[in-house]
Amino acid sequence: MIREKQEIKYLWNIESMYGSEKIWNEDFEKLEKYIGLFDKYKNTLTDSGEILLEGLELFLLASRILENLSTYSKMKLDEDLRNNKSQEKFDKIETLSIKLQAKTSYVVPKIMALTEEKLKDFYKETPELKDYHFFIEKILKNKEHTLSDGEEYLLAETQSIAGTSYRTFSMFMDADLKFNKVLDKNNKEYELTQGTLVPLLQSKDRILRENAFNGFYDRLYEFENSLSTMLNQEISKNHFYARVRKHKSPRAKALFENFVPETVYDNLIETVHEFLPAMHRYVELRKKVLKLDKLNMYDLYVPMFEIEDDEIPFEEAKKIVLEAVYPLGEEYQNIMSTAFDDRWIDVYENEGKRSGAYSWGSYDSKPYILLNYHEKLGDMFTLIHELGHSMHSYLTRNNQEYLYGSYNIFLAEVASTTNEALLIRHLLENEDEVEKQMYLINYFLEQYRGTLFRQTMFAEYEHTIHEYVGSGGSITADYLKKTYYNLNKTYYGDSIEVDKKIEMEWARIPHFYYDYYVYQYATGFSAAMAFVDQICSSSEGREKYLGFLKAGATDYPLNILKNAGVDMESKEPVRSALRQFELMLERLEKLIEGKENA
Repeated sequence: MIREKQEIKYLWNIESMYGSEKIWNEDFEKLEKYIGLFDKYKNTLTDSGEILLEGLELFLLASRILENLSTYSKMKLDEDLRNNKSQEKFDKIETLSIKLQAKTSYVVPKIMALTEEKLKDFYKETPELKDYHFFIEKILKNKEHTLSDGEEYLLAETQSIAGTSYRTFSMFMDADLKFNKVLDKNNKEYELTQGTLVPLLQSKDRILRENAFNGFYDRLYEFENSLSTMLNQEISKNHFYARVRKHKSPRAKALFENFVPETVYDNLIETVHEFLPAMHRYVELRKKVLKLDKLNMYDLYVPMFEIEDDEIPFEEAKKIVLEAVYPLGEEYQNIMSTAFDDRWIDVYENEGKRSGAYSWGSYDSKPYILLNYHEKLGDMFTLIHELGHSMHSYLTRNNQEYLYGSYNIFLAEVASTTNEALLIRHLLENEDEVEKQMYLINYFLEQYRGTLFRQTMFAEYEHTIHEYVGSGGSITADYLKKTYYNLNKTYYGDSIEVDKKIEMEWARIPHFYYDYYVYQYATGFSAAMAFVDQICSSSEGREKYLGFLKAGATDYPLNILKNAGVDMESKEPVRSALRQFELMLERLEKLIEGKENA
């Protein structure tokens, strides 16, 4: 589809950020000027409370402008990745971002050097500094992990090369790596790419599924040594930064940055292992429903049930998602309606547009959403998922100042998953047809499999290979394959043939380059399930959840969740979510049994 021919109501209005190139350039020049002012504070920042306040205000002002410039540039590029002018603008702001990091690298060490007594004096003589109290407190918590001014400057300069392993992986997988076409049972050819693999694995044609699976991983085997080297480089980088920052391990460093104790990570893996028999039972049910003598790994993605009409036009999806969030109250619904009326959303695919979906924006912009909507059930879930992110951003920014107007990455997937769970409840409550109920339950159980079980498996794998390197082990393709294969056997059980080629799946997973990020999908999912129970149980539960959405970065993430009624330091939220999985699985088993006996 050509972008210029789409109805304007289906295109995001990012021009509300920068209506012309002239205005963007003016902000760019303003940022360059502000960056030049930071030298003034290099030796004086902590001479007095007044100067500290002045320096912090300049830092926030520069950060805010940078956020606006980079957000607009990235989204403009995502409209058409072939646009060289947009790429040039994005590269310019990326370079300026690195310059800002380097120029402000002394800020944190200077604050670190302040004594508690001196800080008290500053708060007393400059009352406005109290607005920065939590901001400064978080910095001081990093005191033992912060280096000298010069060392911090050098580390800031390394940021441009720190992402080399991921950029190489991404370029290789998304641009350079080519696959042979694959055939279905009628010898029809299909393009095989990183992006088409899962859709092909969802096909009802088992020959096509098998050919796609084998074709993809056979090709990866040809590059297993290069791919293992890329991942080894990423892990080595994580160990390097953990060492220089004086953390005991890369995981300790990554979780400390979000103020999350490592026990949360361990509790997640331990609790999911407790419920692996339920996953094995689900796999056995899949084998039975698909009527297969042997269930293979390439049979995991195909829907267990079919419905005749799975097309959901965008306007219908809009109506359904607004109804689904009814338990969150009229005000929430009205704000979410604004997303459609005020053009937060870029709806349809067009030539050159970035694939996938995301919610993004700056503190001063609308919380924009990029979609590639294709009128399927999954697309409607993607819509409400991204709306969850955007509503979280909107409510945070409208209730907090810029300093605390974002939310910690540990909390990032909670609101989006809560919205999805509300949608599945709404659909099931309003569906009388048994076939559609089974289809919807299967869809939701797949969300559990893909998010709570699979992402936890990824988290366990990531930690295992990091610990192996930390103990002196050498990452080889053979080690990566064997470790990944054995984890798949543990997680999926004896009811499935764990195809040998699944041992190469690690090589296509970008999350292993995100430095202990992936576990948060599973913890976020679990917290969301706990919130849905609260929301649907009482108005107090709803208000607590809305308070969570408005809290921003005013406290540590675990405290924000705990204040809203969800204690992620205990195993209970994960256990509760997995008990819901068992109940949904039991409901599906009964529906299938009833249909068979009818």
